Amino acid sequence: MSRGAGAVLVAGITVAAYAAWRSARGQKTEVFRVEPAVSRTPQPDGNDELKRNLIGWGVDTLFDALGGIPQGGSTSIPEQRPEQGGWRFDLGDLLTGGASGGVKGTGSDYQREAPPKNRYGDILDLIGSAEAPQGYDQVYGGSHINPPRRITTMTVGEVLAWQRRSVAAGSRSSAAGKYQIIRKTLQSLVDQGHVSTSDRFDADTQDRLAVVLMRRRGLDRFEDGSLSAEGFANQLAREWAGLPVATGPKAGGSYYGGDGLNKSTVSVDSVLDVLRRRI
Repeated sequence: MSRGAGAVLVAGITVAAYAAWRSARGQKTEVFRVEPAVSRTPQPDGNDELKRNLIGWGVDTLFDALGGIPQGGSTSIPEQRPEQGGWRFDLGDLLTGGASGGVKGTGSDYQREAPPKNRYGDILDLIGSAEAPQGYDQVYGGSHINPPRRITTMTVGEVLAWQRRSVAAGSRSSAAGKYQIIRKTLQSLVDQGHVSTSDRFDADTQDRLAVVLMRRRGLDRFEDGSLSAEGFANQLAREWAGLPVATGPKAGGSYYGGDGLNKSTVSVDSVLDVLRRRI
C-alpha cells in the first residue's frame, strides 16, 4: 500500500470513529455550520467546533480505555475508602500528576460508597441525640477554655491543640463535636490513619470518624448477623457514655455511670428500636 493510500485509510477510520462517537451522544455528525447572511452576532467557526469535538472524542476514548467514567457527566472515578483497598483517582490528578497513589483495583472495586450520613444516619443521629443535642459544634459544657471559633471550621489538628489546652487548664473532659470525641480518641484516629490533622473537623469528617468508632465496637459483625442488637448496643455504650447498656447489671444506665460526669440520656428501647430496624 502506498503512503498516500495509507493516510487516506487512517483518515477514513478516524472520521468513521468520530462520527460514531457523535452519533452515540445524540448529536448531528455535521461539522460545518452555514450562518444566515443577515446575522449580526458572531457565530462559532465550524472548524473550531470540529477541533473541540475531536478533543472531546479523544478524551472520552482515553478514559474508556482506562476503564470508563461513571455516566452522568462525572469526570472522576468514585472515591474509595482506604479500608476497601481503593484509591482516589480523578482527572485533576491525571493532568497535574497529583499524589493519588495510582489506581488500585478494577471492575466492582470501584463502587460508589454512600456518605456515612446516608448509610448510617439513623444510628448516627441516635448517638448524636444522646451525646450532643446541639450538633456538630457542641463541646463539653464545663470546658475552661472555649474553642477560638466553631469547631466545624477548625482542622483536626487545631481541635487537638484546643483539647490539650482545655485539659491543661483543668477541664474534666475534652469532648468535642456531635459524637463528643475526646482528645485521646481523636489522636488515636489520627495515628491510625483514619483522618489527617489537616482535615477539617466538619460534619462529614465527624460522621466518618463516628463510623470508624462503631466499627471498632462491632458494626461489621452486627451487620453480618454475628452480633445481636443487644450485644452491639452494649458495645456502643462502651464508646459513648450517653448511650445505655442494654443487658446485664448496668442495664439502663451508662457504662461509665457513677463517676459524677457521665450518665445515659436515652432509653434502652430507643436504642434497640433503631438497631432492630436494620436487621
